[in-house]
This record gives sequence, C-alpha cells and structure tokens, in this order.
Amino acid sequence: MNNSTPGDLPFDVWHEDGLVFDEKPELFVDPTASPIIFSVRGISYFSPRFKHVGIDISGVHTREQFDCALSRWLDVEFVLLQTKIAVRASASKSPNEHQVLQAVLDGDIDLAEKTVARLEHRKRTEMRLIKT
Repeated sequence: MNNSTPGDLPFDVWHEDGLVFDEKPELFVDPTASPIIFSVRGISYFSPRFKHVGIDISGVHTREQFDCALSRWLDVEFVLLQTKIAVRASASKSPNEHQVLQAVLDGDIDLAEKTVARLEHRKRTEMRLIKT
C-alpha cells in the first residue's frame, strides 16, 4: 500500500461515482455471480483503487475477495479524507466547515458546536474575510 495524498494519485479519489456506488452498487459489480462480474464502470472505478492497495482487479473473483479489496480501499480513503480535513481545517484561524469536521473526528463535540455557532454568527452578520 502506498502512502500518498489525493493529488499524487492517478485518479480522482473524490469522483462522484463513489456516491453512485453507495446508492446503486449493481451499476458497478454483481457480487452474486460466480465469478463476480464487474461492469465497465466498475472496472474503471475500482481498478485503480484496488491497484493502489496492492490488489489486481483481474484476481477478484468472489464476493469475499471483493469485500476484502473494497475494505482495504475504504481504509485508505478514510485516511486520505482525514488528511484532507486536517489540512483544510488548519488553513485558517477563522472558523470553517472543515474545523467542524475535524472536531467531530477528534470526538470534541463541544468544539464542533462552538465552531458551528461561530460560523452561523458570521453568516448572520454577513461578515467577510478581507486579505490584508
């Protein structure tokens, strides 16, 4: 498995097909077939992700193998997401949505609520950040 950032990867980690797969996995793979069947869309989406975690999609034949490969990819994707949130949360001292997400990931619900309150206050007062 490679240690890399989303920008280093030869595919878009946050491609909208990830959300489509969550809603309609049958558009990507039929895990009930033996061997399982990937659609063209499924091959396009999963092949680079599985490759990133050391799995060749052509060797994924069973539902168990697919579930294992998907789980390995989702573990990496979660780390990439955490990194993205941390970078964006620390990019500004003024409150931003990523700081809320970071507080939730850290388990600090009080900080998340305070940050949300600050964001809502800024929105209500229509305050804008001005670079100097």
